[in-house]
Amino acid sequence: MPAALAALVARYRDDGPKPVAFDTVAWEAALRDSALDVKVLRDDRWTSPSSMPQRRIVDRRGIARLIAETDVADPDPTRAAFALVAVWASGTKHPNGYRTLPKALADPGCAGELEAAARRCRAGELAEAYSRFAVAGVERPLFTSWFFYAGTVAERDWQPLILDDRITKTLNDTLGVTTRAMAGTRDRGQRYASYVQHLHAWSAELTAAGRPCSPERLEWVLFKHQGRALTGRR
Repeated sequence: MPAALAALVARYRDDGPKPVAFDTVAWEAALRDSALDVKVLRDDRWTSPSSMPQRRIVDRRGIARLIAETDVADPDPTRAAFALVAVWASGTKHPNGYRTLPKALADPGCAGELEAAARRCRAGELAEAYSRFAVAGVERPLFTSWFFYAGTVAERDWQPLILDDRITKTLNDTLGVTTRAMAGTRDRGQRYASYVQHLHAWSAELTAAGRPCSPERLEWVLFKHQGRALTGRR
């Protein structure tokens, strides 16, 4: 475990993930030609009204409930679930999602790739899921978000995690570790699998030291910190 990790986790002990706001009108317009049932964006089972007009909010629990009720072998509900994951990942701060999500949904292989990735992650084949995933316009932050939600197996002692540039920046710049060093290889699929293994191991070490931090929360801390130095402002 990196020497600075406990201090980094302690820095965010009073903070945590917040629900994500999104512009329903903008997303519905972006997805108009995607043959997607956009009612998923306004379904009160998964998303909630916001205090701001035209916006709703979504959080991790809402998406988890949606995934739990989604048969990944059924293309239309799977594409809809993936769309909500993409909306959550984009929020209102990353408008490029308005372009990349329609492109992904237009890919003829989209639903099949989503199903295959979910099944591989559920089977513990993280490196293969990472290496073989290919949907037009979908890059690591979004497809590992899909792994995180759709690849979860209830009661398993580990789950897939999200990996993006903010997380790798904290690993590299704040903690002085790299996924390449973790895995001992340049292979990106193996590096992703090793990253997941390491965060679960670090979580166990923190818990054993009396500083419990779940792997999911640890991933969020790395994301939140964005590679800054541990001294100075958050």
